[in-house]
Amino acid sequence: MADPSRIAHARHKLLQAIRAFFHDHGYIEVSTPIRIRTPALEDTITAIESSGSYLRTSPELHMKRLLAEGLEKIYQIGPCFRASEQGRLHHTEFTMLEWYEAGKDYLDMMEFISELISSLAREFQFNINELQQIELETAFENWSSISLWEALATDNFEDELVSAIEANLNNHILYKFPAEHAAMSRIHTDIRFCERWELYLNGIEIANCYTELTNQEEQLKRFNQTIEYRKNNNLKNYPVDMQFIDAMDTIPESAGVALGIERLLMQLTNKKDISEVTHFME
Repeated sequence: MADPSRIAHARHKLLQAIRAFFHDHGYIEVSTPIRIRTPALEDTITAIESSGSYLRTSPELHMKRLLAEGLEKIYQIGPCFRASEQGRLHHTEFTMLEWYEAGKDYLDMMEFISELISSLAREFQFNINELQQIELETAFENWSSISLWEALATDNFEDELVSAIEANLNNHILYKFPAEHAAMSRIHTDIRFCERWELYLNGIEIANCYTELTNQEEQLKRFNQTIEYRKNNNLKNYPVDMQFIDAMDTIPESAGVALGIERLLMQLTNKKDISEVTHFME
């Protein structure tokens, strides 16, 4: 059983270190609504209803609206909620660190998160090797019995990523995801790919990054595709957040990262289960 005092002190230390790092890099901390009208439309993530509204699955849409209003370097630490997520690495309520910077792309954010992780590792006296960057296509060549393109063609991408790839990602930034998995990221100049990466520590996904899509028409098209996907898979749908769509005209070229605080704390304190770094899991 986890020691509540140690959890509290380790979490406090981590949040203090994160805030100091972002302050030193010129970011300002923001706060956006936790209870929202409509969540971001994503293929497999389902929001929790709350008296006619929803608990946010991430602060993404509102933070991007702040970019549209002229803020350039922003971060937020706060609770997020996702239905039916429970296990060693998942909980329906968790803490997200999310940040955005105007004028940057996903490659810039690779450098930024490498610096952030190194700084936090020093704070916790955690021994970590330099983060290695590896393209997703190369990861499939190295560790899977099928190619990335075969996995996509046979609808086995997610299963193969989890079963064959992730266990080999110790201190890796996995980048250049296929365009089919762009989510809300920009398409690469090689249109087979999108500008997206994920950070893995000891086989566990810690963070997800996009060069942000800023094309209003394309974003609306993707949201409608997600609505169709969710309908075909008997998943609850939500209306499109048209306030966000309207704001896209003025969102600058930018990059953003979402990082799970509990998963990172697990790594820094050598824990194996999210319950070991969380108080009062219900």
